[in-house]
Amino acid sequence: MPYKAQAGMETDMFSVNIDKLVTSSPAQDRAYKELCNRVLAKGRKYKTLAVVGDSGYALKLADTIVEAGNKVLFIDADITTPVFMGKYRLGKNLEGLCEYLDGTQDDSKIMCLTNKSDLNIIFSGEASRQNLTAAEEKKLRQLLEDNADDYDYIILEAGRNVAVARNCTATIMLVDDSSYNPKMVREKIEAYDNEGCLVLGVVLINA
Repeated sequence: MPYKAQAGMETDMFSVNIDKLVTSSPAQDRAYKELCNRVLAKGRKYKTLAVVGDSGYALKLADTIVEAGNKVLFIDADITTPVFMGKYRLGKNLEGLCEYLDGTQDDSKIMCLTNKSDLNIIFSGEASRQNLTAAEEKKLRQLLEDNADDYDYIILEAGRNVAVARNCTATIMLVDDSSYNPKMVREKIEAYDNEGCLVLGVVLINA
């Protein structure tokens, strides 16, 4: 269960145990490690990485990158719905990315600790919306820039929000294996490219 950590900290911060959300089968572990190794092989030139497609996979990637010896900030930037907040049963009034973007909260107040010392989380928050304004995109870039020096990688769960992905240095695209079509994938990559997103690769998932 989440709790507020106070001792030795200047401000109250939530702490969450992510173990249940990153549990996977041995085969899945191998797949994530392979993906992790491919990300790490690119170096930290692409340290802000958006994962687009079905939600729920980016956190496991972030955790795998941490297990490889890196410090990671995971941001639930799928602002259309508080997916991870629902899984944690955190309820209402937990401010996050949306509140930072609308200017009602600063980043130091929305950062959550985890049971892994090298992995922190920013949840989506309660003020969900469908799209980002130009001003909010600028604030997102500022958030990433402000935290870049404190982490080896920043992994963002982007859902299908191009406005999030184009403000990261690179993108990983998730595609449902059952509906995989090379022509469709090429068209999706081209569409993201036209929006200013650099797609590093496509990952087939069993949704």
